[in-house]
Amino acid sequence: MKQKKLKYIAKINRDVLNNSTADDYVFNYIDISSIGTGDIKQDLIELSFAESPSRARRIVHVGDTIISTVRTYLKSVCHFEVIDTNTIASTGFAVLTPNKGVHPKYLYYSVLSNDFIEDVCARSTGVSYPAISEWGLGQIPIFIWDYSEQKKIASFLDQKCSQIDAQIEKKQKLVELKKEERTALINQAVTKGLDPKVPMKDSGIEWLGEIPEHWKVKRLKYVSMVQPSNVDKKSNEGELSVLLCNYVDVYMNEIIDNSITFMKATANNNEIEKFKLIIDDVLITKDSETPDDIAVPALVKIEKDNLLCGYHLAQIRSNKSDLNGEYLFRLFQSKAFNKNFSVAANGITRFGLGVDSIKNVVITLPPVPEQIAIATHIHRETGRIDAIIEKTQKQIELLKEYKTTLISEAVTGKIIPA
Repeated sequence: MKQKKLKYIAKINRDVLNNSTADDYVFNYIDISSIGTGDIKQDLIELSFAESPSRARRIVHVGDTIISTVRTYLKSVCHFEVIDTNTIASTGFAVLTPNKGVHPKYLYYSVLSNDFIEDVCARSTGVSYPAISEWGLGQIPIFIWDYSEQKKIASFLDQKCSQIDAQIEKKQKLVELKKEERTALINQAVTKGLDPKVPMKDSGIEWLGEIPEHWKVKRLKYVSMVQPSNVDKKSNEGELSVLLCNYVDVYMNEIIDNSITFMKATANNNEIEKFKLIIDDVLITKDSETPDDIAVPALVKIEKDNLLCGYHLAQIRSNKSDLNGEYLFRLFQSKAFNKNFSVAANGITRFGLGVDSIKNVVITLPPVPEQIAIATHIHRETGRIDAIIEKTQKQIELLKEYKTTLISEAVTGKIIPA
């Protein structure tokens, strides 16, 4: 075993499309977002040369391995053992074609190893968009064995990684099933209640269908205060110091509490009085790049004199005699209910939700004690499901770490396949 620089064991970007390529030349295009660490994350896009981006230039052949040379922290690496049609990668990738005497799959596993990926990241330059040059990539050393040993290592890793991947896939399916169970649980509870034997009536609302006979339906504006925030992230002289609960805080967290590090900004007295958060306020995202991300909710469970609702959010405060805040939060989590907002959102490159669309949405309104019982039930049952999801996701991460370690140890000789 010895080490050689990558440029001596593989050709880097051997073939490229030139500008004289026929406009009707059709290929599958690989962009950076298409590739994960060792796999293809999404279906490739079929394009003609005429409609393709200028970065669609790297030709990929059977046996090649590609690795991202931009945003190298993404660790995007993929091997092409079989190619059904013309395949072209973005210039954000380096296409590696093994030289004679280098096993294609061994090259792939070497490039996928921790040592190699860490070296790529270390040699990358740039902060927000780190990249490595073709020359820099070619300088990275790889352990090289006799061809028979390379083949043995590749075969060993194919078998072991296939077994690990099967376990990961099984656990990922469990996570998806539990997420679907969670969604169905919330939807059932806030639209049909907890008693399957209760008499039902037609709600008169198409998306809702039948509801318990003793429930009411009302527009949100009649049982709550709804207001969009205009408190921006700036700090201005003469204003008071405040903490802002921002879009990302709501989008990434179901509960707004002390676990979040809030942004520091300033606001005037009127803004502080108007947009101060109190316990059981519901905050929702009111604009996004896609309509599916509209009206994502979070429930406030913290109260500070200087904590305000930030820009790009709507703040909803329930009339406690009519509407429980946690019940309203769960209602917004219901896909059936939330679809009202993705439909109402308007825009082309960015979608926004008008305050009237929020105020005028029709909500299910059980008696308040029943709302509290529903919210309590959802909290308990989603907690049980979330615990299973979290445990399974940790198992998936451990399997991925084991796979990465196994690859690194095999290509560096720490594990000798029988």
